[in-house]
Amino acid sequence: MAGRRSERGAALVEAAIVLPLVLLLTFGALEFGFALSDASGLRSSVRSGARIGAALSRQPTQLPSIVDAVNEGLKSISFANVTDLLVYTGDKNSVTQQVTDCTIVSFSCVDLNPSSRNHFDLTSAAAATLAANWQTNVVSSEDACVGTAWKLGVTVVADYPGVTKLASAPHKFTATMLIDLEPTISSSCRG
Repeated sequence: MAGRRSERGAALVEAAIVLPLVLLLTFGALEFGFALSDASGLRSSVRSGARIGAALSRQPTQLPSIVDAVNEGLKSISFANVTDLLVYTGDKNSVTQQVTDCTIVSFSCVDLNPSSRNHFDLTSAAAATLAANWQTNVVSSEDACVGTAWKLGVTVVADYPGVTKLASAPHKFTATMLIDLEPTISSSCRG
């Protein structure tokens, strides 16, 4: 009888040692999966917006179409909170990397804040002003002629707070897509 009692005690001690490790690995795997899913959704929304924007170069519906495509892609985001949508365009020498702040660049850039959780809207006064400036400054000056290499960039920035709270601070996710504008035939093209 004394042998069985000591075996039960040993099993209880082993369980007390192993259980926290198993729980940590399980919740860590869940957290990683949720974060990977949200990061993938951000990348997908950025790709959609950039593709639409590249195809609609020099079109008045370019910026609203980009915003709509990004919003559609953001519907798959579960836990991340999107904080910024940046859309920018310029020649191949100026747009060479991701942009996370429109105030430090010398080319056309629009920085939108979400109107509600993970949704951007161009109907607010500030967003409408940005859209009008984009219309005036970009659509008329974008060089999408054959043989030129203007680029369009779309960046989405989001905070990922974590689900299981294993990490002490939220993580910042940034997804960027740089794409060449689709060539368009226009009377303003050279040659």
